[in-house]
Amino acid sequence: ACEVRLSSDSSLALDAEAAADRRVVRARASCARLLAQLQEARQAAAAQIRHKDAIIARLHRERLGMEVSVARLRGQLDSAGVHSHDVPVMAITARQSPVRVLQWSPQA
Repeated sequence: ACEVRLSSDSSLALDAEAAADRRVVRARASCARLLAQLQEARQAAAAQIRHKDAIIARLHRERLGMEVSVARLRGQLDSAGVHSHDVPVMAITARQSPVRVLQWSPQA
């Protein structure tokens, strides 16, 4: 009877150990999934930051290009006898052709 009981206790201990091992395996798998999701989220965030940085750089280049265009058009206006400081920057930067900008008048 004692040996049967020992076998029974051993069996229960082995069952408990196996159950604990399964829980550890499930916990490790869950952690691995969470880690993978975290890495994906980090990569997505990094991609979004790179995308936004590219947009900012493009806008910065466009702004610099627009400033050069405004300066060039102001020079053309001055050469045409129009005082460029009288022409609002919005009239120059509205993507109008220089001909249309030159047609601008303070009365308009």
